[in-house]
Amino acid sequence: MPSIRNLFILVVLLVSCQKEKTKVEVDPYSGFKTTYTLNPKDQTTYQGPYTKVDSSGVLLEKGVYEAGQLQGIRELYFPDGKVKVREHYSKGQMTDLYEYFFPNGQLQLQGDYVDGAMYGVWRKYNEAGKLLEEVMMVQNEEMGPFTEYYPDGTLQTQGTYLHGPNEDGILNLYDESGTLYKTMLCDSGKCVTTWQKK
Repeated sequence: MPSIRNLFILVVLLVSCQKEKTKVEVDPYSGFKTTYTLNPKDQTTYQGPYTKVDSSGVLLEKGVYEAGQLQGIRELYFPDGKVKVREHYSKGQMTDLYEYFFPNGQLQLQGDYVDGAMYGVWRKYNEAGKLLEEVMMVQNEEMGPFTEYYPDGTLQTQGTYLHGPNEDGILNLYDESGTLYKTMLCDSGKCVTTWQKK
């Protein structure tokens, strides 16, 4: 019958064998250092948190790997520590909410990913927080309604995109007061004026 001392030694050995191992990569040009956590079983597959720091040790990026693929939230940082980019991953593919920020912390770009591709309404803002553009995305292409705004938030343009930034259908243009001044009819990016304010 094994003694308690022998069981304790066995448990300590098992735990120490499963201790996390890390791999460090240093970029020879920038001096940036990336530290990965490795799977304790094979000691080669990325498994767990990773970080990237600059040559002075300032955090630039962090995330988590699961079975060698990015999983969960990945963040990139400005040198002052504020979040620059926040992404979500599932099994190595971008998914859900994507956010890109200005250095002042204000949101610059926001939208969703589905299976690694941009889908749904994407929004772009200026540094003051005013909405500049809303556009429907399908499989990484502009596809559907879009709206653009002047820097003060006043409506500038409304239309529809087809297979990228190609206006299609009715395109309405507004002056800086928000008054409609021109309507165009577009076909795959080629537009002709159908009405203009006099």
